[in-house]
Amino acid sequence: LRNSPMYQIAGEEFIYKAFEYAHEADPDALLFYNDYNDAEPAKSQRIYNLVKRMKDAGVPVDGIGMQGHYNIYGPSMDDVDKAIALYSTVVKHIHVTELDIRINEDMGGGLRFNQGAAQVADWERTMQQDQYVNLFKVLRKHKDVIDCVTFWNVSDKDSWLGVNNAPLLIDENYKVKQAYFAVKGFDPKLDNAVVLEDFQPSSKNQPGQEYPMVNSQGYARFKINAPRATSVIVSLGLGGSGGTVLHKAEDGSWMGTTAGPMDEGFHYYHLTIDGGVFNDPGTENYYGSTRWESGIEIPAHDAAFYAERDVPHGNVQQILFWSRSTDRLRKAFVYTPPQYEKNKKKYPVLYLQHGWGENEYAWWNQGHANLIMDNLIADGKIEPFIVVMTYGMTNEGFRPGAPRAAGARGMMDNGFETVLCDELIPYVDSHFRTVAKKDSRAMAGLSMGGMETHSITLARPELFGWYGLLSGGTYNPDEVKSTGVKGIFLSCGSKENPDQIRAAANALQDAGFNARGYVSEGTAHEFLTWRRSLYEMAPMFFKK
Repeated sequence: LRNSPMYQIAGEEFIYKAFEYAHEADPDALLFYNDYNDAEPAKSQRIYNLVKRMKDAGVPVDGIGMQGHYNIYGPSMDDVDKAIALYSTVVKHIHVTELDIRINEDMGGGLRFNQGAAQVADWERTMQQDQYVNLFKVLRKHKDVIDCVTFWNVSDKDSWLGVNNAPLLIDENYKVKQAYFAVKGFDPKLDNAVVLEDFQPSSKNQPGQEYPMVNSQGYARFKINAPRATSVIVSLGLGGSGGTVLHKAEDGSWMGTTAGPMDEGFHYYHLTIDGGVFNDPGTENYYGSTRWESGIEIPAHDAAFYAERDVPHGNVQQILFWSRSTDRLRKAFVYTPPQYEKNKKKYPVLYLQHGWGENEYAWWNQGHANLIMDNLIADGKIEPFIVVMTYGMTNEGFRPGAPRAAGARGMMDNGFETVLCDELIPYVDSHFRTVAKKDSRAMAGLSMGGMETHSITLARPELFGWYGLLSGGTYNPDEVKSTGVKGIFLSCGSKENPDQIRAAANALQDAGFNARGYVSEGTAHEFLTWRRSLYEMAPMFFKK
């Protein structure tokens, strides 16, 4: 208790009397002892002791009010949980009052009270969202005693803390934040989920590195050594959550586990440490989102089709070719099937394109295209063919934070059609044993690479006989009726636009085209969708 004048005169008796007089005035009113910093362990014990003494003395105390003036750094939700559990042993009603979670951790003069546009970084919003989500998870755990949660006003504009502290779930323009949807859209199954402690190092880790780890349920766990940091966030998290906020351990490391199981397959991610973006030193690096990112693999139940097996393996080699149209040396990776070096046979060719933010490494590094091909050939499911993977120039002119000019299709007006059709294809046909005919040449791509495929195959129908769009749109019968296409493959994940894919494939089939639609069950816009798509598409191509 504060050493206030009233306390100096009457001790804590004046508090007892306040409750007694209030009860006399309105016997039906619920009376609460309301205080701040009530999750701090030492103070929560003092609050408990005071209320317990009052209850033992017959003072009519019905509940405890917890003033929720929190920040993105604290209190820990473990302390909040313990405080509520302690209070619930002495009262039947607990209210969270005046709730706000400010960006600033300071008190008093350190608070940014000035009004005006809030300058809040994305990583700060993620930490705020994490605090809100985990707070409400704790409150749901104690729903038998938590009767009410009230906020200190409606929006950031109306908050006593001011806009620059951005403390509420509604911003200064009265628009709900992502944190609002994260709080409202909780998954009740995750509240009581038991995370199995059978974590193993991810297959994408660097040699000898224990973290990150994954368990049999698909949870990911991270550990980062950053003893001087004040915040560490992993960009990987459940959809819409903004990432996984790590918490500091006694040894100075930061640890955390995803809020729930991740989709199976490969995922890019990075770290945000005190606002700076870094890679996880525990993992290998993979080019995505226009930068080298960390990567993690959540084991898939059907991973056998891209597993490393004791079968004959093809070769992935880098080639360099001069591009007159771009006046520079360009590169591509070429997969040649097993036995290519031991015979004189000519092979069909698939030109396989990556998505936006990626490059020529994506399909064989993240996508395991070479292993998928090796396994299909070993199992007798396809006739061998060559796969060429080159940079689709999808990232030209991009810089972080800048808008993508003219939308996705505007970004494809980048000269790649010339590089591919007039420079790379002639180079491949002259340096490899290919069947240099339309019916023995295919083009397919994922995401924006699919959009490029759509555009180029329609513009140059004399070059390609087989088309594949993997989460990259569709064809309609009218636009392909004069192309002489031999086969069309369309796909996406079940969490994308499966009805669109099925409808487009059916329309093509009804119009007499050799077309197939495939939906990868349980996946979104991610590499397991595209690995499965390649596995399903390859047997369709080059069939006579």
